[in-house]
Amino acid sequence: MIDNPFWKEQLKERDNIDYRLYPKLNHFFTEGDGELSQSDEYYSPANIPEYVINDIATWVQGRLK
Repeated sequence: MIDNPFWKEQLKERDNIDYRLYPKLNHFFTEGDGELSQSDEYYSPANIPEYVINDIATWVQGRLK
């Protein structure tokens, strides 16, 4: 898993930034097998996991207050 400290350093003064890593997700936000995404994962229908939807919804709701 890659955690880029560059962005954390560059954005450290901002109070509207949240960092969240989803180690099981590929760049389609679907869960894959193994540490790196495999090209065959993209040919199988998949849904964004409920925990990701909940995290996004919570984040958006928190910004509306």
